[in-house]
Amino acid sequence: MKLVTNEEKFLEQFSARARQYADLVKAGELPVQYACFDLLSSIYSAIEGGMEGDRITSAYPMKDWQERTVEVPQALLRPIVESWMEYGLGNKKLGEAFQIEGGGQGKRLIKRLREKADRDIRLSNKVVCLLVDAKHRGAPISQDAAFQTIVEVDGEQYETVRKAFQKYGRDTLDHLEAYREKLRKIST
Repeated sequence: MKLVTNEEKFLEQFSARARQYADLVKAGELPVQYACFDLLSSIYSAIEGGMEGDRITSAYPMKDWQERTVEVPQALLRPIVESWMEYGLGNKKLGEAFQIEGGGQGKRLIKRLREKADRDIRLSNKVVCLLVDAKHRGAPISQDAAFQTIVEVDGEQYETVRKAFQKYGRDTLDHLEAYREKLRKIST
């Protein structure tokens, strides 16, 4: 009689579950995303339990899965798996569990907040470029003049440009100055 270890039992169950999910996905009875999140959670728990990656890979039921793999840092997987588990417990909606929805009525989606931040950084960088370029040419301009130029060229609101620069521009200018100083030290 063969003694079955917990590791062997897990691998056998994981392989069976993966085959079952593959069949359900193929039949259109299970969304592939659900299957992927669930299997990823199992893989992650096995890794956290000390199982070697090669052992887990050997349990993948499809040859393609065994041959086409990538290494992903556990630190990147942890929030995904934990969010999926939080959703699976039924405590939160999917977007709330993954913290990609606002988390309450009237709160902005994270995606919208990132888009606004990216836009503000772009506007701020344009102001910084104008200021640095003008100074480099020996004809410095005021921040107000730089804001106004961006308003005219890009069609943005003055207050939007000003706030973007206040939030990001000063820090960018400080970093540029620190870098210039570092380069100065190297070249002397």
